[in-house]
Amino acid sequence: MGRRGRELLALRRRLRLGGGTEKIQRQRERGKLTARDRLHLLLDPDATWAEVGLLVAHDLYDGAAPGAGVVTGVGVVE
Repeated sequence: MGRRGRELLALRRRLRLGGGTEKIQRQRERGKLTARDRLHLLLDPDATWAEVGLLVAHDLYDGAAPGAGVVTGVGVVE
């Protein structure tokens, strides 16, 4: 994989953290789940999850709202 591919993977990894690990931890300390936690519980265990829109509004809000603050995708629920 080339440099650009590695950069894209790193960016996607960072964006999936939403506001970052500190905000995720604070959410969990309050007894709340993140959107991705809730999706993990909703979707069938072995189902494929295809996230779309992860790069939407990237750098538009000074990093304050990765993915425009929305998690969107396609998965299986039976």
